[in-house]
Amino acid sequence: MAASFSRTSQSMKKLLFTLLTFATCTAAFAQGKVSFRNDSLSLVTYLGQPVGSAGSWPGGVTLAAGLYGGATSSALFLFSTTTVNIGGAAAGTFGPLNLMLGSPGNGIPGIPSGTPITASTPWFQARVWDNAYASYDIAVAAGALAGEGPLFQMNPGTITFVPTAPPSINSTWTDVPIELAPEPSTFALAGLAAGMFVIRHRKSIPIWSKRARRCSPESFRGSTQYPWLISTHFKTF
Repeated sequence: MAASFSRTSQSMKKLLFTLLTFATCTAAFAQGKVSFRNDSLSLVTYLGQPVGSAGSWPGGVTLAAGLYGGATSSALFLFSTTTVNIGGAAAGTFGPLNLMLGSPGNGIPGIPSGTPITASTPWFQARVWDNAYASYDIAVAAGALAGEGPLFQMNPGTITFVPTAPPSINSTWTDVPIELAPEPSTFALAGLAAGMFVIRHRKSIPIWSKRARRCSPESFRGSTQYPWLISTHFKTF
């Protein structure tokens, strides 16, 4: 009786283990598979040149490239990041970085290869920023180097990792450079505000003030029309 119970218990454990393994594999299979990368026609550039190849590249700056994705173009989430190559033969490239799109709670499932891309196909975007900042949005807010590629759609792989670039039957990636540009600095904005204040102040000077300047003592010196005015009101001048 005891031996029979032991065999039954072991069989149940094996069944539970098999079911758990199957569920894990099924979940992994359902996650979309993407190889995040750009190509030679969509390099990350600064001042029109691949990053690091221009003489004005800021020394010590490194760049992060992040893949954002979501069910709609207006709700994109960061899945993961990789580094951008700065200088050298590979300047301006990033990846390949193989990703399982099962996190961060906004997983994107795999789609069979060659499925027609429609409005319901998942949306993606590549964003690049100064790696000294925790995210793209923080870098932009700080006026640091940042840039983003055009929105695109793609069919994440079900078995193999589908590359984001170049454009293919599974990706509408656009081959254009990802140009970096800092936002206007705080000092630039302050200078602009000061300039606008001066212009607005000059326009707001009342007309009587302008007439008063034209009626200054200097404007009456040598005049023969108003000698009494000069002697009475401006004798201290």
